[in-house]
Amino acid sequence: MRHIGETAAEHTADDDQKLGLMAGCAAYVLPSKPRTEFVETFGISLVEAMLSGAPTVITTPTGGIPEAVGRAAVSVRPGDVDGLAVALDDAVRALADGTCDERIELARRQGRRFDRREVLRGLLDRAERRPQVFAA
Repeated sequence: MRHIGETAAEHTADDDQKLGLMAGCAAYVLPSKPRTEFVETFGISLVEAMLSGAPTVITTPTGGIPEAVGRAAVSVRPGDVDGLAVALDDAVRALADGTCDERIELARRQGRRFDRREVLRGLLDRAERRPQVFAA
């Protein structure tokens, strides 16, 4: 691990380490900026951060990100550096004063929507209610 000021930079991390790092941060930030050659299609790392218990998730509403985070993340316009700075300041303040518990629970609920078991359960429930749609 390399330390840059008070920031620790991890170059590689296995899944357990990654979830620990996400849960231990003041904010998990994925500021995706759509470009001609790339648009964030979902943002699985955002769901991982929400499930890990990251106190605040901050991102941009591009591509499939709004579906992934719902209302559980702080949204900043792409390219809005000042807005990102404000969101980070707010995240640190919420962590310091202990007001992020509701945000963490909302994020975990949102993240669970994409749990494979929940998705399968939802598909099976729909199949039982509308068998003609799922018939071979």
